[in-house]
Amino acid sequence: MDNISAKTTNMQEEENIAVLKKQLKKEQRQIKIHKFTNNKLAMIGAVITIAMALVAILAPVIAPAGPYDMLVSDRLKNPSSVHIFGTDTFGRDLFSRIIYGARVSMGVGAAVSTISLVVGMVIGLYSSYYKTLDSILMRICDGLKAIPAILLAIAFMAVMGTSVRNVIISLAIVYIPDIARITRSSALMVKEQMYIESMKALGASANRIIWFHIAPNVLSPVIVQTSFIFATAIVQEASLSFLGVGVPVPAPSWGNILYEGKTVIYNAWWMIVLPGLSMAFPVLGLNLFGDGIREVMDPMSN
Repeated sequence: MDNISAKTTNMQEEENIAVLKKQLKKEQRQIKIHKFTNNKLAMIGAVITIAMALVAILAPVIAPAGPYDMLVSDRLKNPSSVHIFGTDTFGRDLFSRIIYGARVSMGVGAAVSTISLVVGMVIGLYSSYYKTLDSILMRICDGLKAIPAILLAIAFMAVMGTSVRNVIISLAIVYIPDIARITRSSALMVKEQMYIESMKALGASANRIIWFHIAPNVLSPVIVQTSFIFATAIVQEASLSFLGVGVPVPAPSWGNILYEGKTVIYNAWWMIVLPGLSMAFPVLGLNLFGDGIREVMDPMSN
């Protein structure tokens, strides 16, 4: 009877501990949400980012005309009630092209940041766990980081050719080392914790330790860096398209619109100013959003 009562007591204690852990996690989550919502700049960034994403998704509904609709007689018209952002050198509605350009530019940014996150985490986690892989993969990352990002992206585009897919691939290769290095440095600290050594002693497999015990503890800095990569990829895509090695014309991307506007900058200021401002909004929003996440995730911040 004593053994049965002792087992019952132990089970109740374990249940109580599990309940307390759940309550603690819930409270910590609520604190983080409260901390983020009280950060005005972070909330502004979140609103801007969500608004720009909705504009990109709802482009066919919002745009007053198609991105390729031309009327040569209306070329280079000033902003007016008919064309609120004016028209370009082919008589296309600039407002419509900017909205459709958000689809391309933000789509590239989202794809690049997602691929960089997934591949970079895989490289960083396994590099932190296996010394042989670490020596090989980190040296490759060091080599990629030694070359300026835009020059490396141009080199990849020169080899692969101009297309949206190739822009995504080239920029992802450029930014994977950033995620890999951050993941690795965080994972190395987590790997030295006592509970990881306990898992090894209990016979847990390497994959289980990496993905169920190390990966969740390195997500915070990685997510923050991913938000900044999203913003940077938008700018880099525009830079590649502006240089003529990115998204091929006449596809509507912010870089292409700026490229077309450079030849008429003195006669049609709106072709440079308005696309530039449009590109600045999501970049600003993502940076503010990333700063907000960093403050929430940082245990040393007030």
